Amino acid sequence: MPAHPSRWSLPPLGEPEETGGGNPFVLVGTIVAAKLTTIVVVLTVNRSSEVGAFVAATTWHWALVLAALLAAPLAFALRLRRVRARRGELLRGEWQIESSAGIPTTPNLPGRSQFG
Repeated sequence: MPAHPSRWSLPPLGEPEETGGGNPFVLVGTIVAAKLTTIVVVLTVNRSSEVGAFVAATTWHWALVLAALLAAPLAFALRLRRVRARRGELLRGEWQIESSAGIPTTPNLPGRSQFG
């Protein structure tokens, strides 16, 4: 016979899990997928030029949002490239060394080796 519910014991609680804040691309991807699905469903149900014009008129601003979301990482990458190039110039100038001494003249891009 099973134990009475008042005698059940709960397992010990572990350490609280830390939330890392999540990935913003998951949120953006979900919003974009929902928007595209809605557009496809609306245009599938009624394929008229009036509905197409209505969809275009009510969703054009999402193109601006998408452009802004894509411009931010691009601007960051360009700025990082400039800063790394400037750092290399300053290091070479401070230590009065030539560019062939192992300090790269071009910035390191993510995923690329500094010496390879």
